[in-house]
Amino acid sequence: MAQSSVPKEPWHLNRGVSIGIIILLAFYLVSAVALVSKMDGRINHLETQDKENREVNKIVYGLGSTIEAMKESIDRIEQAVVRP
Repeated sequence: MAQSSVPKEPWHLNRGVSIGIIILLAFYLVSAVALVSKMDGRINHLETQDKENREVNKIVYGLGSTIEAMKESIDRIEQAVVRP
């Protein structure tokens, strides 16, 4: 394996990078952290609401089948009354 003739230097920051770019990258980092934090708060709120509404949803879905049964009973009663 041939070794390259370019000497290996330790990594260093070039002074050609302007302070504006560094500030911009810092701003992006802070914005990303704030966005993730806000999303986490919203997700926690939605999960809490979901837990609170589970019992209500079970009751509502149970009422749906009860209402269907009542409609069938009313239809049978109407058919019995309408027949001569």
